[in-house]
Amino acid sequence: MRSRCLTRSTELLRTFSLENASAPNLRSTLRSLAGVAVAAGAGAAVLAARGQLAVALDELAGGRRLPLALAGGCAPLVPALTAAAWRSVLASSGMPLGVCQSWGCYGAGSLANTFLPARMGDALRIELFSRRLPDGRRRWLACGIAASIGLAQSVVLGLVLTFGSLAGALPLWTIAPALAFPAVMLTGGRLASLSRPRGRIACLATASRLSPLAWTRLLAWISASAVARLLVIASVLDSLAVPHPLTTALVATGGLALGNIVPVAPGSVGVAAATMAVALGHMGLHASTAVAAAVSFHAFETGAGVAFGISGCLLLRLLPLRGRLREVAPKPALAVSTL
Repeated sequence: MRSRCLTRSTELLRTFSLENASAPNLRSTLRSLAGVAVAAGAGAAVLAARGQLAVALDELAGGRRLPLALAGGCAPLVPALTAAAWRSVLASSGMPLGVCQSWGCYGAGSLANTFLPARMGDALRIELFSRRLPDGRRRWLACGIAASIGLAQSVVLGLVLTFGSLAGALPLWTIAPALAFPAVMLTGGRLASLSRPRGRIACLATASRLSPLAWTRLLAWISASAVARLLVIASVLDSLAVPHPLTTALVATGGLALGNIVPVAPGSVGVAAATMAVALGHMGLHASTAVAAAVSFHAFETGAGVAFGISGCLLLRLLPLRGRLREVAPKPALAVSTL
């Protein structure tokens, strides 16, 4: 009897050890696959942009340095202001989040978008934000917040294209898709929220449940991000001695929006730069100058995304460590005074 119990205990211990050993193996396999995907994406991005980068460097060699410095200063503001927009929607929905956590979640998604195709970093960003939400439907709520950010970006893009149309650089029909899409989505979301206020569709329709004040704050953050991006493009064009750089930057913004619709390559490399170069070519720019401007802007945007993403990943790593250090830190003794 004793030997049978000993044999049974040995088998249970062996099974338990095998199960525990399989989990790290699975994790290491997934990390290896992710590393291979990142390396392959980075290699594809470098190979695709190698020839265009040579042309851009030749064009920028004789360019002015001060506008390039302005572009380098404005580029990091684009992801930082968009991360603040995420935090604004979370606060308006009754789920406040700290600055460092918002920075980390958004930055990790930006870093993944740089090296992975099909904007897979957006899914990572939604997952990271959802893990910090207290609600049981947190993933649906995170998707709804992402949709709210997208609708606000579409509205701001419509306003930018409107300025381009008023300046005579763009036709009027370019405004319609950017403004019609948010109107249709907000109307559909409002109807879905009225029919099922507690359902998952209502979570996705977070934008339709925001107050006018919340929408004002959201549009303010997204507008500031769009202005920073427009300044980056205008500064790059100014460094290449392009006439009317601000008006030309409005046209380039429309080309970038068209290229970002199909995010096939890692970081939309090649696609967004090509559509931007084509839009600049229609403005009368020489082909080499248009390619240099498009690739240079993509370089600034990619560099800012990588820097913001690395700092965000470091913040996500350091925040739990700081919390554990606070827990183990000795508490000061309370002084008791007697009268």
